[in-house]
Amino acid sequence: MDLEQKEYRKMMVNNLTAKVTHNARRMNNMHVKETEDLVRVDSGIPTYNFNIITLPEQGKTPSKDTIKKEMDHFNDKDFPINMWCWEDEKETREIIHDIGLTEYHTPYIGMVAELKDQQISIQDRDDLILKEISTENEAQQFGNIIANLYENPEPQYIQTYFSKITDLLLDRSSPYKPYVGIYQGEVVSTGSLMFTDTTVGMYDIATIPEVRGKGIGTALIQYLLHDAKENNGEYCVLQASPEGKGIYERAGFQSIGNLKIYENTELVGVPT
Repeated sequence: MDLEQKEYRKMMVNNLTAKVTHNARRMNNMHVKETEDLVRVDSGIPTYNFNIITLPEQGKTPSKDTIKKEMDHFNDKDFPINMWCWEDEKETREIIHDIGLTEYHTPYIGMVAELKDQQISIQDRDDLILKEISTENEAQQFGNIIANLYENPEPQYIQTYFSKITDLLLDRSSPYKPYVGIYQGEVVSTGSLMFTDTTVGMYDIATIPEVRGKGIGTALIQYLLHDAKENNGEYCVLQASPEGKGIYERAGFQSIGNLKIYENTELVGVPT
């Protein structure tokens, strides 16, 4: 792996960690534990999506006892979690397997786009409005669309999570910025940006099934890239599903490696 790819990976993981900890640090019933080896986010809700462990430093293998201690924290509460690891971090993956975590069968792809040389155009459509959310209703619809990607019982917990952070979603000074796409007067798509230094993470990309294939997702991605660049972002990073990889490549992203997701109970969280 060359130095540039290692730096891109570091940007992506640091941004992901900032995103998953940002709201949790601001809520009384949520907790963030940060050590040299890992970052643990406990949302206080039994949701797969917002109880997360990240491993910030690539190439540094945490001890088996360290990871097991954090897993015991969630297992004792009967909380599902997800944990991300680069596919080529073999020693860390062996430890994760040894303590009993289950690997989700679909790998995700870490991707990066350099924004400074990109010519990013926003589509002008009479039937589509793309905007940062500004009302409680838009915040609620944002959470509903994300929740509906998943199978029971995860949707109710995702909706609980978003209902708790509504005020944070409406904070225009926050480095985490949620967006919606409004098609023919209805909120139909979501996306978000997380700003950290010169890196911007793209997250929460979703479009309701009824309007897929109408170019709404592509238009939203271009809108987010434009906002990222306009707000001094130099790099945009994301984690793509294999099905979405081609869309992001056409938007100027390149792969920086595969990611594995691990969980501690029967899988209820990752969308297909």
